[in-house]
Amino acid sequence: SGATTTLLQALACGKPVVVSRTAAIARGYHLEDGVNCRLVAPGDLGELEAGTRDALASPVLGERGRTTVERHLTWARFADELRRTLAVAYERIGEEEQAFGAYTRLLDDEPRDLDALERMATIDQRSGNAERLLSTLTYRADLEQGAERAGTLRRMGDIADAELRDLDRAAELYARALELAPSDEALLD
Repeated sequence: SGATTTLLQALACGKPVVVSRTAAIARGYHLEDGVNCRLVAPGDLGELEAGTRDALASPVLGERGRTTVERHLTWARFADELRRTLAVAYERIGEEEQAFGAYTRLLDDEPRDLDALERMATIDQRSGNAERLLSTLTYRADLEQGAERAGTLRRMGDIADAELRDLDRAAELYARALELAPSDEALLD
């Protein structure tokens, strides 16, 4: 792990990096030979020498390496991926309320995470929690526009009607959907 730490520190400092081409390094750290670093064959001194010369002659490698770290390798990104993995794990072992909570925390950091919202809606559907499902879909509808938003509002109207038997609420949701998509035949039926 010491070598990996040094690699990440050099990238973060914008230094041109020459590193052995291994699957874990290239895939795990978003490295591309000649784009944001020089990847060389392990143990090949000739390739290491040429890669070092190239890296020192190309300051853009260091700049791109830093950009890679800023986009993909920050603690915030790591924490997001860890929370996402944890949420999916909870969901798979049947701890749906734990999963729902983990997805909610993901939304705190990434308020426009539609995947998290869809998973939350799925959990609500499976648990039969129609009120919370409407709340989840309301959050989603607030992020959408046009036909997408109309579709979500129609879905909400269906839930208010069929699950909650709240005809006033359903009518209000359908009316909002019709304002956005007046020619939507599914709404007119």
